[in-house]
Amino acid sequence: MGSARSTALLAAVCAACGAFSSEATSPPDDAGGAPDGPPGADASAIPDGALQPDGAPPLPDAGACDPTKPFEAPTSLELRLTSLTRRTMALPAPDELTFYVTADTGPADGVFYNTRPSVDAPFGDPASLQGAFNSGTTSRAHPSITDDGTALYYARGTKPNSVIYVATRASKGLQFDGGRNVTGLGGTGAAIDPYVTPDGATIYFADDSGMGNGSDIFVAQRNGGAASFMIPLRQDAISSIGEERAPIPSRDELTLFFARKVSGVYRVFVATRASKGDTFGGATNLAVLDAPTDTFPMGVSADGCTLYLAVDNGNNAAFKTARRAR
Repeated sequence: MGSARSTALLAAVCAACGAFSSEATSPPDDAGGAPDGPPGADASAIPDGALQPDGAPPLPDAGACDPTKPFEAPTSLELRLTSLTRRTMALPAPDELTFYVTADTGPADGVFYNTRPSVDAPFGDPASLQGAFNSGTTSRAHPSITDDGTALYYARGTKPNSVIYVATRASKGLQFDGGRNVTGLGGTGAAIDPYVTPDGATIYFADDSGMGNGSDIFVAQRNGGAASFMIPLRQDAISSIGEERAPIPSRDELTLFFARKVSGVYRVFVATRASKGDTFGGATNLAVLDAPTDTFPMGVSADGCTLYLAVDNGNNAAFKTARRAR
């Protein structure tokens, strides 16, 4: 009997040892495999934006630009506008899928548009704005549209008799009306290059300040309907003895791109400010964008990484993009 009792005890001990060994080497049923991010794990195997093993910030997206880096040399933007003559400017809508182009309509400059399905897709063929907008013999130039597509601001007439107008429509897909004067802007009769913020609340433009320096940059806040703005404020810190034109703000309005005439040629400059309540500080030339002929900014992407440009090429402008390093 003693021998049988010893044998049973030994069997129980061995069974316990086996169970312990199994629990120590097998993952629990709900583990789902190896634990995430063990010490020493290969960081390249962790998806962009995932937390690293030690709780460090997400890894950067390899496709995103670095907004602190400078712009690289511009490359051609193929807008497929060869059917249009005297092309001078092409401003992107806030989504960058539609560009509004200033070109010859016959009796005067008018506005055309061109679209693409995505920012990486090619453009289709341009079309003229229909209805009453392009009728008549008065030029319409530098068109800038709100994000909802219902208000299109532009310069009507030519210097020294140009004023800011706005054409409106009830919704995208409908025709714009014939336009009307925006009150409070362009008191000298030389208002040009309007750019409206996507929300329609602020308009930037160039105007002769009456100080003998040519055109300077002004900013005005909306005061009611699409055609009513408060008294515009001259941006004194970036106004020079030369001329400034084509103001293009970033989406947060803390960075302003514009053209300044230097030695007879317009070049692209940039100025910044700490908050929207401040004025823009001193401007810096973006020399990498310089060309032998006039160069104007046309628009900037929402992330601030792509700048659209128009470069004078005789009767027609050459349209380009400049991107920050990624």
